[in-house]
Amino acid sequence: MRYDLLQKTFTQNSIDFFNLFSIDWSTFEINNILEHIVDENEVARPYLIANLYYGDVNLIDVLLLINKVPDFFDLKVGQKLMIPPKSSIENFILRNSK
Repeated sequence: MRYDLLQKTFTQNSIDFFNLFSIDWSTFEINNILEHIVDENEVARPYLIANLYYGDVNLIDVLLLINKVPDFFDLKVGQKLMIPPKSSIENFILRNSK
């Protein structure tokens, strides 16, 4: 999902690298937000969170970007995550896709 939004910076050995900060997330409107507290089973497994709220593990990349978590290994037990509605994410992607 993040690859629909982010600017590709370069390709090396057939691997594309993207700039995580190429989207201005300050324009992302968060309404009807839920809060999620990361538990010990979700550390380094954020796909569990995306699946829980969205039924789609592909949205974890966007969820991490919205919460300014650069790498899923950075999640900590007790960390609060904003969980916007799936429709808000989809609308943002439509407005900002390349």
